Amino acid sequence: MAGIVKNMVRLGVIGAIVGGAAIIAFPDRAGAIASQAKNNIENVIDRNIDDPVRLRHQLRELESKYPKKIGQVRADLGELSAQIGEVEREYKINLRVVAYADEDLAQLQTALGKARDVKAEASKYTIVRVVHNGRPMSSDEAMAKGNEIRETRSAYAARAADLEGQLGYLRQQEERLTGPLTK
Repeated sequence: MAGIVKNMVRLGVIGAIVGGAAIIAFPDRAGAIASQAKNNIENVIDRNIDDPVRLRHQLRELESKYPKKIGQVRADLGELSAQIGEVEREYKINLRVVAYADEDLAQLQTALGKARDVKAEASKYTIVRVVHNGRPMSSDEAMAKGNEIRETRSAYAARAADLEGQLGYLRQQEERLTGPLTK
C-alpha cells in the first residue's frame, strides 16, 4: 500500500514538473493540450450521461455560450489573418533581398571574370580595378564584397525558408478556425 502511494506521489510530482516546464516553454501549445484534454474528458463524461434532464441543461448552457464562442473564433481568425499578412509581407521582402543579392553576385562575378581576363593579357604589374555599383575596387575588395553578399543572401534565404514554414502553419490554423466557424 505504501509503495503504491509513494509511486503515485512520485508520478504526481514528476507530472507537475513536466507540465510546468511545458507551460513555461510552450504556453500556446500547452494551452492547446489542456484544452484538448478538457474536451476529451467532457466527451467521455457526456457519453456516459443517461439523464435526459441533465443533458437538456447542458444543451441550454451551450446555447448561451455559443454566440460568445463564435465571436471569440472570429476575433482569433481576424488576429490570425493579420499575422498571416505580416508574415507574408516579411517573406516577400526576404525573397526580394535574395533576388537582389543574386543579381549583385552575378554582376560582380562578371566583372571579376573580365578583370581576370584583362590581367591575364596585360603585364603582371598592371593594376586592374573592378567597378561594382559605380564604385571602383581592387580584385581583393571585390572578392570580399562577393563573400559579404553571399553571407547576406544566405541569411535572408534561411529566414525566407523559416517564414515559409510559419506561413504553412498559420494557414493550417486558419483552416481549422474557418471550418468550425462556417458550421
